[in-house]
Amino acid sequence: MNKLISKLMNKVYVLPIVILFCILFFLRSPFTSVQQIANKPDLNNSGFNNSNESIYDRFKSRFVNSGRGEQLPGIDCVYVITMPQRKDYISQQIDSLGINAVYFEAIKPQDIKPEEYNELTLINKTHSRIYGKYTRFAVLLSFLMCFIHSVENGYSTILIFEDDMKPLVTLETLINSIAEFNKSDLEVFYMGYCFLNCRQRVGKNYDYLVELTNPDLLCCHSLCIKTSVLPDLIKWCIPMTTNSDELFRNFYLKNGVKVCVPKSVYFTQNRKDLNSLNESVQDNELFDTCIFK
Repeated sequence: MNKLISKLMNKVYVLPIVILFCILFFLRSPFTSVQQIANKPDLNNSGFNNSNESIYDRFKSRFVNSGRGEQLPGIDCVYVITMPQRKDYISQQIDSLGINAVYFEAIKPQDIKPEEYNELTLINKTHSRIYGKYTRFAVLLSFLMCFIHSVENGYSTILIFEDDMKPLVTLETLINSIAEFNKSDLEVFYMGYCFLNCRQRVGKNYDYLVELTNPDLLCCHSLCIKTSVLPDLIKWCIPMTTNSDELFRNFYLKNGVKVCVPKSVYFTQNRKDLNSLNESVQDNELFDTCIFK
């Protein structure tokens, strides 16, 4: 009997300790990972702390203002994530709109330390959706750099272009749509997208915009977003478990973020000509877009 009581007592004390250890382990990993990317203590109380080095500090010198064009009304900063070989192409697209932009030289897989892949992603895990796809983390980090830069600078609304975008919209329509977006309670505006169910029941119908009831969409080549969303989105993305556009989509669905699109797409992608598939397969049906009335 004494032996039985002793065994039970051991279980009573050991089990809570094991449970506590597991909780601390799972909480520690994403929090520590976020610190390594952006250690800014004043990012809207988003949980970033100071340390000696961060990925943001390592790459923030890559932000360069073009010095050309006018500021896009309603947008605090237009970011363009670009590879050097596509800089001329995307500069022509931006200049055709007559707007000012801040260019960010995209992070490449070789810019990332081997231990950062292990600490910040599941890329080296054989069961992962992104196993071995090192380009995907470089893409995500480039977006996170723009997110962090905008919050650090106190911006309210930003627009991020990837370097394969192709405009289909007039500047007047673009400006009017941004004004409508800023006046609404909408939080994310996909000016271009892919993989959206066009037959879904839409929410509020604006003059230029349509609120989505099911923001199950992909592709981030022309992403307009209010920065109030960003601190939580940044934390959501680390550790990286899947592609960046899927991470963003999952965040919207999980947290009830209000997402909208234009009634017809404003920016498409010139993926095939520019070879910007980033380890994706060209699927024409995937890139079909919608026309809403």
